[in-house]
Amino acid sequence: MNRHSFHRLTQSAVGLLLLSGTACSAMPGERGGIRLDHTRVIFNATDKMQTLTVKNRSDNVWLIQSRVVMSTQSLQPAPFLITPPLYRLGAGTEQTLRIIPQSHVLPEDKESLLYLSIQAIPASQKQSSAALQAAVSIRFNLKMFYRPAQLSEPPADYSCELRFSQYHRQIRVENPTPWHITLRTLSLDGKPRDLNMQPLMLAPQSVQLIPDSASKVRWQAVNDFGGLHPACQSAVRSFTES
Repeated sequence: MNRHSFHRLTQSAVGLLLLSGTACSAMPGERGGIRLDHTRVIFNATDKMQTLTVKNRSDNVWLIQSRVVMSTQSLQPAPFLITPPLYRLGAGTEQTLRIIPQSHVLPEDKESLLYLSIQAIPASQKQSSAALQAAVSIRFNLKMFYRPAQLSEPPADYSCELRFSQYHRQIRVENPTPWHITLRTLSLDGKPRDLNMQPLMLAPQSVQLIPDSASKVRWQAVNDFGGLHPACQSAVRSFTES
């Protein structure tokens, strides 16, 4: 593909990457031969840069667009720059992305959740613009946690600080910590709840309600590397209004 052809293909692809309604969301990992070397990104305020590698393990050529957004719904830009933001990824090749902070507008007393949005569409010189626009894109949404300077590293057992209480016919789950806690396993009175498709995540100093009743609870949270913290357990107390 010559430079002129790639330029025309890129122009057509940009609009699709930004506006495509046919994009399919994917959990971090691998899809369509595109593989990421992280399942999440931890960005400390003291970091000058973080990196992420995108690998193409397929025989296809892809156009990749990457950006950091405040949420997956609004796609509002976050105060971080990714280089390169748009590039061509050949078959069997890889590209290292550099994530660079741009400003300090995020809370300084608790961890912030952002998303690293990576989209890919098939790129072929033989495809017409109509065929290109009909192509289904692949999207990865990786969680990116920003930790401000005044927030210390979380202790090893911080996920065990969750508080469970019975609130009418619901279980009230409170996260009193300044960090996000994502549950991968949760058992109520020995009965596991299915969290495989959508793990339960609690934002800092937040509360969520689970429609159930129990006297004992056991859980495991996801750690910084995508693995699991040691299991925690607690009694479910009666909730008292303060």
